[in-house]
Amino acid sequence: FSRYLSRDLAKLVDEEPPAIMLLFEPKGRPDFYIQSKKNICVGCGEGNHYLRYRIIPSCYIIHFPEHLKSHRSYDVVLLCVDCHKAAHAAAEKYKRKVASEFGIPLYVRRVIHPGQETEKLNDEGGVSPLQLRSAAVALLLHGPRMPLNRREELTEV
Repeated sequence: FSRYLSRDLAKLVDEEPPAIMLLFEPKGRPDFYIQSKKNICVGCGEGNHYLRYRIIPSCYIIHFPEHLKSHRSYDVVLLCVDCHKAAHAAAEKYKRKVASEFGIPLYVRRVIHPGQETEKLNDEGGVSPLQLRSAAVALLLHGPRMPLNRREELTEV
């Protein structure tokens, strides 16, 4: 710290914990991170009410090698509500196509207990992340007070 401060390359921002702010742009950073970006929808240019949208769905990213996962900021764009809705619908349609074409389940499959011969699946071939989360939250918050059959039903999800 002191080297930067004594050469007027940084200014002290906070004493405890010690923090400085550089007064120059370090070399070697990719242009992507230092270029100025506008806070507008990349679809239509709307300047208000935008949402972050990930181009590559998380259900695919989890299978990527680690060096590709660490660059997720390249994957984020801003979309207005209408463009976000259209992009999400198109992405869901594409995910269904990929799932069908390559035989990849869209959602998490239900747990198969030893001795079961077939998987119990809903019409879409699995459990949606929302269903999974809802079941887990219900069990955590209300599990002990639930009727046994309902608790078993949610545990199966």
